[in-house]
Amino acid sequence: MKAAFVFSRKDCVNFGLSIALLVFVVHAGLAQADAQSGTVRTRATSPAATRPSNVTQSNAVGQSTVKGRVVFKDNSQPLKNSRVRIFTNGDGLPEEGMIVFTNNLGEFSLGNLATGKYYVTLEGPGIAMRSGMGMKLPIPISAIPRPEEFEEIVPRHNAEFSVDGTNSVEVEVRIARGGGIAGKVLKANGAPVENVAVNFISRDGAAGGPYTSRFSARTNKDGAYRIENIPEGDYIVSAAIEDKSSNFDMRARLRGESQIVTFHPAAISIRDALTVHVDPGRETEGVDVTLVSRNAFALSGTLVRQVDGTPIAGANVILRNKESELEGALVMGMGQRMTTTDSNGRWSFSKVIEGQYVVAALAPNNPTGPVFNGPPPLRNGQPVDREQAFRESRQRFLVTQEDVLVSGADISGLALSISGPGSIAGRVEVENGALPSNLVVFLELLGKGTRPGPPLPVRVKADGTFNVAGIQGGEVYLSVALPPDSNYFVRSLTANGDDLRRVPIKIIEGAEAGPVRVVISAGVGTLTGRVLSEKTTGERPGNLVVLLAPVEPEKQRFRTAFLTARTDSNGRYSVSGAPGEYFVIARPREALPPIVTDEFVKSLSPKANRVVIVAGRSTQMDLREQ
Repeated sequence: MKAAFVFSRKDCVNFGLSIALLVFVVHAGLAQADAQSGTVRTRATSPAATRPSNVTQSNAVGQSTVKGRVVFKDNSQPLKNSRVRIFTNGDGLPEEGMIVFTNNLGEFSLGNLATGKYYVTLEGPGIAMRSGMGMKLPIPISAIPRPEEFEEIVPRHNAEFSVDGTNSVEVEVRIARGGGIAGKVLKANGAPVENVAVNFISRDGAAGGPYTSRFSARTNKDGAYRIENIPEGDYIVSAAIEDKSSNFDMRARLRGESQIVTFHPAAISIRDALTVHVDPGRETEGVDVTLVSRNAFALSGTLVRQVDGTPIAGANVILRNKESELEGALVMGMGQRMTTTDSNGRWSFSKVIEGQYVVAALAPNNPTGPVFNGPPPLRNGQPVDREQAFRESRQRFLVTQEDVLVSGADISGLALSISGPGSIAGRVEVENGALPSNLVVFLELLGKGTRPGPPLPVRVKADGTFNVAGIQGGEVYLSVALPPDSNYFVRSLTANGDDLRRVPIKIIEGAEAGPVRVVISAGVGTLTGRVLSEKTTGERPGNLVVLLAPVEPEKQRFRTAFLTARTDSNGRYSVSGAPGEYFVIARPREALPPIVTDEFVKSLSPKANRVVIVAGRSTQMDLREQ
């Protein structure tokens, strides 16, 4: 699968900030917080002296008051005797915040609030539970992060309001009501299975992305289970039996790696599982799971250097279920397993449940690792360039992987070979002007069957040359991105007469590939316009993402080829980039997946607008939210 991660751009003048943001994005990109389930309506009123009701925590100093009412979204019925926590990220409140309780009309009040923004969370009967991270992560939208693209990091909450320290506000909080699922876990002969973990995995349907939330229950002596107050939506239901005879360590057991999973109604693959829909305030019954037994086998092999066949000791070998790779890490029983090669490069896994797997081996590329703090790191007595050290930190391992089908018999003698590192040398030329000073290019390397890592920053020398070491041997596709706001774009990318945007470059261990010739040209094109809402003609929604995806499929493998912009409060946007034809998609950020794949682009392309960006020209196009 070709894939491109979608993140935000960063001006490379402050190179250290670019690095810090890029590392943060890579680690934060795959885990997203739940969507906000509550809405809030506020109305300012005149100051009033109001005594807080049932306050258990308070050290805020101020004269503002909040009066609120909590109701269910679907039927506007009040929530009685619910726990309301009011807190802020700033100073002036204890870490736990302030606690009040709603009365029989769903009302609450709280006074003595200082100036600031406050968040509201609720707990009580019927309120949908939450699962996932407690913070809304500010995931940027393209390849190279830019500080303004990061949204405010906020805690998980149901509503928010602001006061100035003297005024009063009225708040109506509308809460999503939870639903339920009930059923039984049975053996193939119909006998009930007691004390089995049942998992309910939900997916963000708007983004079409990986599974993002999971809830759990256990069966009773009759094999029955019930879960209440889970959010409205579609769920995959699975029952997991632990393989207690397996040799997993405790951490592996906690990750669910010793689980043998069956999906509702009797499926061994998540693709064959039936989806269960949950409506607010209703229980879906009869969601039974009939356990399916499966065989387990041994899997073993060796890891060697490709250049001479010598064994590689101390390397990590990872066994990963392919369904977990495609459907998300929250799927029980599909976590990865890991072992280490011995002195002869041998590795093995026992008790591998039949199925499709990926076996990946990671050998350290630079065991000592770079140093970023203090004096410049030394290598052979000479200082190491910090940017080179950063690139090496992003290429810590040499990797190889193989697809394996485990079925019917043990597998032994699976040979994995790793090619050592080589280097790439090249030159940047300017088509119509002088070479910019302090030019930084970002190289994006994409091996066969792998997802792109973060683009590697490379500072071009004054004579236009550059060199990148530590690139794993093999055939890799190469892409080059330039810093934003430079008004330059990559006109061509070639080596030995080949167009490297369409064919791979061959990296040989211990050798230098190239020379790569990068031709840049001044005069990027610009697309401007506004986004109109599909629901209300003439409405211009703000804070949407306008995504430009290359029409040419071979370019979609690189995340540096995607262009993005955010709309302002009037729905206007402006995005600049390399000339070419693009699909244009306007969506809320939460409706875009963390990983934009060619399949995602293909699914939206029939309805997407198309535009041709011309060098040095501005094109205007109004869009509708998709």
